[in-house]
Amino acid sequence: MSHQQAQRWFDQHPNRLDRKSREEATDVVSFSFNGQRVVGRKGESIAASLIAAGIRKFRHDRGGKNRGIYCGMGTCFECLVEINGSPSQRACLISVENGINVRTQPYAPSVGPRIDQMRPSTHPSVSSPRRTALLIVGAGPGGLASAIAAARSGVNVVVVDERTLPGGQYFKQPATTTEPS
Repeated sequence: MSHQQAQRWFDQHPNRLDRKSREEATDVVSFSFNGQRVVGRKGESIAASLIAAGIRKFRHDRGGKNRGIYCGMGTCFECLVEINGSPSQRACLISVENGINVRTQPYAPSVGPRIDQMRPSTHPSVSSPRRTALLIVGAGPGGLASAIAAARSGVNVVVVDERTLPGGQYFKQPATTTEPS
């Protein structure tokens, strides 16, 4: 993928505010990446802010090679960084906040943090019902369609997802530039 193609992809990425929103955004946040000051927009992912600042190297692999964002949706683990001392955080899923300290993730044999390095989550928790007739894991197109169908039938449904917004990979599809034949 050429640099221009990559830039277009990142400009259209759902974790990056669209150009008009970026120009109108007033909630600018400042954070550090390896001691360097980076400016981002409130509401976008850490990865989107780093990419917009021209930073594409987030971690190192076993051989010492640089790695950066690949899938942009939290499944490839190529964008792991250390955030405020907490290792193995996915930069593409975590929203940028003012004053956070983000560092390059060195290679570690295990993906997850050691038990002695775990810290309480800084994400706000939402009270959930303790009982439900149907729990759907995943707020992608399939999960949402299932939840709607069950709810229309009178079933008490709870949908959980690791992301902050529903839609899953529905919003991750690249735009097509050619007409189907």
